[in-house]
Amino acid sequence: ADDRPRRRRRLHRNAALDEWRVVTLLGDFAPNADAWTTAREVAETATAPVPAASAAFLTLPDAAAHAAAYRTWKRALESHLRRERPLALWRCERLNLFSQTGEPRGGFVRRVAEQARTARDEAVAKMQAKYAPKVAGLAERLRRAEQRVDREREQYRAATTQTAISIGTTILGTLLGRRSRTGATTAMRGASRAAQQKADIDRAVEDVESLQTQLRDLESDLRDSVMKIATDYDGMVTDVQEVTVVPRKSDITVDRVALAWVPCRRDAEGRLIDLLD
Repeated sequence: ADDRPRRRRRLHRNAALDEWRVVTLLGDFAPNADAWTTAREVAETATAPVPAASAAFLTLPDAAAHAAAYRTWKRALESHLRRERPLALWRCERLNLFSQTGEPRGGFVRRVAEQARTARDEAVAKMQAKYAPKVAGLAERLRRAEQRVDREREQYRAATTQTAISIGTTILGTLLGRRSRTGATTAMRGASRAAQQKADIDRAVEDVESLQTQLRDLESDLRDSVMKIATDYDGMVTDVQEVTVVPRKSDITVDRVALAWVPCRRDAEGRLIDLLD
């Protein structure tokens, strides 16, 4: 029998492409659904509506004379095409990326690598943008804290200088026989202020060190996050699997199941030789 189904196959919607194929199958008569098990695909041009003038015809099988048989073969053909003719594709699940029809694995892997690099760079940029305000905020706090240390040190130097002058003046006054309670008090107050300034410096330095630690930790977290992103996306190149796309029943159309004779010739021993082989 010459059966010329036209099979339409639409891919899974995530593949974002359609595949339409016309298939001409030639199968032997069979009394059940096994008619297409051994069917062979032939070119559409291999069939002709008019036989050669010198052709003779073999006896028609009984099943070929019943319309119900053709309906059975048609349903069997639809099932056969759906079951036996799936489309094999390559897929990267994490990128939800499918190969094109006929695209070799190597070409698809290269395309996955390109898209993975693009996605990685976008993810890294997004992560950096997320951390940028925190880094900038800590850096600004650190700058102000360092300025405070400079101010406190300057004030400490001024306080210690004034205290030294006051003490020197008091000692000198004592040596000259001019005792001044006011001068001693001023010197003591100056020493107290200097000690307070020294404590302020220590606290300011501690603040700087704390902020430096926080900034280093934040920058370390950012580096770790970027490294993890790079590792994840680089691993997508090896995350390529073969998937099978089965056409939906509604996507298969059989134009016709028709009767045909295969051109043959008899050899010297009387055996039939199929001319389509």
